[in-house]
Amino acid sequence: MVGINLTVGKSVGKYNSISGWTIAFSVAAMSAIAQADPRQTQQDAEQALDAGDPATAAGVAQDLLTAAPDSFAGLMLRALAQSNLNDMAGAAATGRLAYRAAPDDATRLQAARLTAAAHFQQGQFARAEIWLRRASNHARTPDEADTVARDYRSAAQANPLSIQTTASIAPSSNINNGSVDGILSFEGIDLQLQLPEDQRALSGITYAGSVRLGYRLSRDERQATTAGLLLSGATYSLSRDARALLDASPIARVQGLTGHDFRSFRAEAGLTHTRGDLSPLGPVSATLDFGGYWEGGVHLVNYRALTLQQGIPYGPDGRFTLTGSTQRQDAVSATVVDAVTHDVSAAYNLRLANRDQMQLTLAARHRDGGFENIYDEYRAWVGYAFERPILGTRLSTGVEIGYRHYDTFPTTLDGRRDRFASVTGTAVLDRFTTFGFAPTLTTKATRTLSTANEYTTSVVEIGIGIQSTF
Repeated sequence: MVGINLTVGKSVGKYNSISGWTIAFSVAAMSAIAQADPRQTQQDAEQALDAGDPATAAGVAQDLLTAAPDSFAGLMLRALAQSNLNDMAGAAATGRLAYRAAPDDATRLQAARLTAAAHFQQGQFARAEIWLRRASNHARTPDEADTVARDYRSAAQANPLSIQTTASIAPSSNINNGSVDGILSFEGIDLQLQLPEDQRALSGITYAGSVRLGYRLSRDERQATTAGLLLSGATYSLSRDARALLDASPIARVQGLTGHDFRSFRAEAGLTHTRGDLSPLGPVSATLDFGGYWEGGVHLVNYRALTLQQGIPYGPDGRFTLTGSTQRQDAVSATVVDAVTHDVSAAYNLRLANRDQMQLTLAARHRDGGFENIYDEYRAWVGYAFERPILGTRLSTGVEIGYRHYDTFPTTLDGRRDRFASVTGTAVLDRFTTFGFAPTLTTKATRTLSTANEYTTSVVEIGIGIQSTF
C-alpha cells in the first residue's frame, strides 16, 4: 500500500500565518481503493509510489484506466502520482474524476481533499474552499469534520478574497418597530392623537440578506490592509391583521401601502488597515467607511465613519477589544437631518475550560442631530455560546439592556427617556449541514419603554437562516 502527504502552506508572519494542513492517504485510507480494484497492476502502482517513483506509478495507473476508464483506484493513484510530480493542475483534474467515481463517503472525502490540496498549491484558494465544502458532506466522524474545517480555515486565510453572506426569514410582531399603543400624547396638555397606521406596530414577515466582500490588498508580519464592500437589505410582507389595520385607514388605503414600502437597503465601501507594531498591548486597526442608506426606495442619507480598534490578549483564552468610532451623516432627504454620532465600546471574550464561550460588552453613544435630536445611550450585553452540541444542535443566547436619554423632546416637558431590553436565543442545526452551511433558528424579543408614549414598542420575532459551520 501507499502513503503520501501533501503539505500545503507555511507560516509567513504574524499577519500571514497559514497553519500547515496535511492530507494523508495512509494504508487504511488506500484500503478502500484496494477493494475497488485488487489487480496486480494496482499493487505495482502503489509500490512505485512507496518507492518514490511517481512517474512509473502514473504509467501503471494509466494502464488501469485503459482497462477501466471509471476505475476509482486508477484515477486516485494517477492523481497521487501527478501531485508527487508537482503537476497540480493534472492532479486537480484527475481528483475531480476520482470524486465522481468514488464508491462511498470515505473515498469521496479523500478525493475531495486531494482535489482541494491541488487547487491550493496552484493558488486557487476559492476552488480549494469549494472542494473542502464538498468534502464536509462526506465527513462521518468528528475527527474527519475537524480536519476538513481546519483545512478550510487555512484556505480561507490564504485567500485574499473573502465572501460572507447571510439570509433569513423572520415572522415578526412588529416589522416597522411601530408604537404599541398607537397614541401620540403631549405632556402637560390634555390632548391625545392617534398615530397614523403606518407608525403603529404592524406584524408580518421580514426577509433579510447581506453580502460582505473583503479583498486583502497587502499583508506581511507587521501589517494588513483590506478593502471591503457591504450590501444589505430587508423587505417585508404584511400579515392579515396588519393589512386590515391599513385598509381601515382612508389615507393608508389611498397610499396602497404594502410591506415592500418599508424595505431598507444599505451600501457601504471601506478600507481597513491593521498593524501589530504600534501598540505593546496588541494589534491596532483603523477603518474608514463610506456608505448610503435607503428606506422605502428613498435615498435618505450618506455617511462616512472612522473606527479605531485596539485588541488586547488576556491570558491564553481571553481577549479585550476596545473600539471607538465617529460617524458623520449627511441628509439627502428632507425627512431626515444631518447628524454626528460618537460610539465607544469595550468587549471581553473568554473561552472557558469546557470550551464554551462568553462575551461581555459595554457600549456608549452620543448622537447630535440638532435641537430635540440629541441623545446619549448606554448598553450592556452578555452572551454565552455552548461548545458541546445538544442533539446535534449548537446553542447560544444573549441578553441586552440599555438606556437612552434626550435632554429635550417635542412631546415631553423634561426630555425623553427610553429603557429597553432584549433576549436572543440561536440554535445552529448542525445535523442538517450541507456544503458546510447549517440552518439556524433565532428567537428574539425586544421591549422598549419610553416616556414619549409613541416610542414604546414591543417586538417578538423568530428567524430562520443559514450559517457557515467553518
